Amino acid sequence: MDKMDSHMGTFYLQLVCDEFGVDRPSKEFLLQPSREVLEELYSEFLGTAKQYATFSHLTVLSEVDRDLLETDNFDNQVFENEKEQIALIFKKAVIYMLSNYQDTNEGILNRILAVPMSELTREFLAQTSFSKEIFQFYIFYLIQRRFGDITIGDEENLETKYACLETLEHNRGFMTINDKARWGLKNVVLSISNRTPRLEDAAHFLDAYFNDYTSLGLSASFANEFSGSKEEIRAFKKYQLGLLMSDVYRYLKGTMLQDRALDDYESEAEDEDDFLELLESYLEYGDIDVLPSKKFRHELYRKFYFILVTDVSLAPLTAELEKDSRTHILKPLNPIYFLD
Repeated sequence: MDKMDSHMGTFYLQLVCDEFGVDRPSKEFLLQPSREVLEELYSEFLGTAKQYATFSHLTVLSEVDRDLLETDNFDNQVFENEKEQIALIFKKAVIYMLSNYQDTNEGILNRILAVPMSELTREFLAQTSFSKEIFQFYIFYLIQRRFGDITIGDEENLETKYACLETLEHNRGFMTINDKARWGLKNVVLSISNRTPRLEDAAHFLDAYFNDYTSLGLSASFANEFSGSKEEIRAFKKYQLGLLMSDVYRYLKGTMLQDRALDDYESEAEDEDDFLELLESYLEYGDIDVLPSKKFRHELYRKFYFILVTDVSLAPLTAELEKDSRTHILKPLNPIYFLD
């Protein structure tokens, strides 16, 4: 449970103890909150989410940036942080509903999956009746986590079984082929990293994945429609490799251009410069069927792994490539990069 969950759980228990004079409320009692209690919990969540969102952004601002506190940009970033907190509410509510499945909740689940998360978060801030129903399921999730009815293992099993949970926080109401390829690849990479802590071993296994045309492995949970034949599997994995290479390029080249624009560029190690130059030459050539250098491939996988685990946002780096007219390199391998 994260910081918000801990706060809301503690707040709910204290609220019950104060209002009803109950020292140790039972699970059954907590699972039947009154409308008034839910309203108070909802209000507490919104206020705390705003505080956390503001504090989160303040911690990443340097002293030089403090003059941005009264700008629209600051408010916009706080709002983005706030929406991230709300998106987790929907995910945890879905986890509760899947753990305690009832046919009557099918319509709610379908609506959450069909509506972009950006729209759902705005609706949550507007405190609609639908959002309040979702919030109640979130409270039920907190209670079941507290009493051990939903464990971390249960959540991991649900995420394996229901691929939608992996992407729910960033849901646009639809999945592009980029989403399927990237999230499937993330499943593969994280599964490998769980088996071995050594990056070199992980790179070796990933190399084997791209050369196996008999199965999509863990990618199939997102892209099963591409697993009908060896030719389809090969084509999808080639698309995944192209996506991987374009993401690494966006990160390396975009960061370099961004730093130069800020007059903060320092030449990286010579090996890093050589790698970027070699990667760019592969992308310019446009044929990624053969990457003969094992050293290059393994370094490529390590850099992609870093992007995954640090959750780097590629959008601002892509903007730097567009300003520098370098997106022509990305388009052949990632034609819908602008939707990422």
